[in-house]
Amino acid sequence: MISLQRSLGRPAYFFGLLTDSARLGHQAAEALHRQLSRHGEKPDLTGVAEARRAGKAVVNTFREGLVRHFITPMEREDLEAVAQGLYAIPKVVEKCAERHELSWEKLRDIDFTLESRMLVQATEVVVEMTRALGNRARLAEIKALEARLSQMEDDASHIVLDSTRELYRPDQPPLTTIIATEILEILQNGLEHCGTLGGTMARVLMKNS
Repeated sequence: MISLQRSLGRPAYFFGLLTDSARLGHQAAEALHRQLSRHGEKPDLTGVAEARRAGKAVVNTFREGLVRHFITPMEREDLEAVAQGLYAIPKVVEKCAERHELSWEKLRDIDFTLESRMLVQATEVVVEMTRALGNRARLAEIKALEARLSQMEDDASHIVLDSTRELYRPDQPPLTTIIATEILEILQNGLEHCGTLGGTMARVLMKNS
């Protein structure tokens, strides 16, 4: 019966879409990292925007699948929570890219590459975790990935604090400080979101094991 339910629930279809969504979040983070690494160049939001639009299309397809299929491989609420969490990543990334695009000329001397690289690494772990969820990996594997995300989140909070402290030097233009602080906060929010999403996926796997 369980095997029949899983077959009818099309787990490969649902988890394939979730993995696609995770990859698009990672793709968006990589595009943002490239943008923030090109000091003095006018930003190009194309890569970030394309990833976000593709992510929206994937999550819409996923939700349509939840409506069409009576049986799903996991509870609908759990699948929806993961899908929503994954789509939030490219949305946060796009917000950061847009803020940077509006004020890049005032941020020529500000280096965001360390924080943005950490976001790229965190989204890569999210991709691994999504694949593990789809493969019904052992809980220990999921918990190990969740721990990696949690450690990244902790490390990022210290790094962002150090970067923010540097921005408050007396010789730093106040407007630059305000704008750069906002961008750092968005990057930190993205990392915190990855950590929260990792916890969500761990709970979903535990609940549906």
